[in-house]
Amino acid sequence: MNEFFFIILAVILLIFSLKNNKYLFFLSCLWLFVISAYRGLEVGTDTINYYSHYLIIQSGCNLNLEPFWVILLKIISFFNGDYQDVLIVSSCLVLFPIFFVIYKKSKNPQLSLFLYYTLYFYFYSFNITRQSIASSLVFVAIYFLSESDIKKFVFLVLMAGGFHYSAFIAFVLLLSKYTPSRIYIYILTAAFFSGLFFPDLILKYILEIFSYESYRTQYFGNFIGNALFLLILNSFFVFIMTIVQKKDILLNIFFVSILFSNLLCRIPYGNRVVMFFSIIQIVYLVDVIYNNNKIIEQKIVYLIVILYAFTLFFRLLGAGGIFPYTNVIL
Repeated sequence: MNEFFFIILAVILLIFSLKNNKYLFFLSCLWLFVISAYRGLEVGTDTINYYSHYLIIQSGCNLNLEPFWVILLKIISFFNGDYQDVLIVSSCLVLFPIFFVIYKKSKNPQLSLFLYYTLYFYFYSFNITRQSIASSLVFVAIYFLSESDIKKFVFLVLMAGGFHYSAFIAFVLLLSKYTPSRIYIYILTAAFFSGLFFPDLILKYILEIFSYESYRTQYFGNFIGNALFLLILNSFFVFIMTIVQKKDILLNIFFVSILFSNLLCRIPYGNRVVMFFSIIQIVYLVDVIYNNNKIIEQKIVYLIVILYAFTLFFRLLGAGGIFPYTNVIL
């Protein structure tokens, strides 16, 4: 039943995108906020861990985690809030930056909301809340980077790191514009084979950088399944690169997301690193639809993007323990 509800919601968001209307956009934003902010405690495999974080803070003990997350919990505790208030505030921190950038940057904000939903970024926040807050702040940082405002980019990435240290990897985007697009395919080919055949070596370096020793015991992803997925992903990137009207910084960031997807495809929770870059798709793919070089009809590009989004949606639906979904007010 949960699956049916969320599939129907995806279809409604897609239908809304056919008419670019700001009132439908705000209605959709409100709808997504209620579903996220008032979800039950059992939704998301990591939610119970966040609940224990809050209980520790309420008891007056220290919590050895990223400082901004601890400060947030302390503020809510100071005002005698309960854990539902933590979910409400964290949902605001996840969703409002996304809504802001979509409204400011997207050619079709409603279509961007659909992509945010179906590419699963929305559902990640039900599980990995701290990292989703960091990802949303990085998304705003990318917006300012595309406007050549480096200071605001750096400031927002530093803020994101205050919620989850892995966000600091977004600083590599400062170097992305120096990689010429003519060698993208060669780099992706090398990353494709490296990610599939040498995940143990890649994991070793990740553990050294982030000190996530608990991930050492995790199993690597299935070789054949990941190889097939990467073939789809890389083919989609080549398609996008072929039809784009101009090679700009958003294409560079999209390339970085595909690069990391190839490198980390078999690494446990590698998608949590990739999301800092791949979230750019929710505005960039819309931009491609409306500004391609007309080699292919706009409707065909639109259809391919929609099929790509639904492919990822059905591949991931339910991941992160979001089912069974419950809501305290619905």
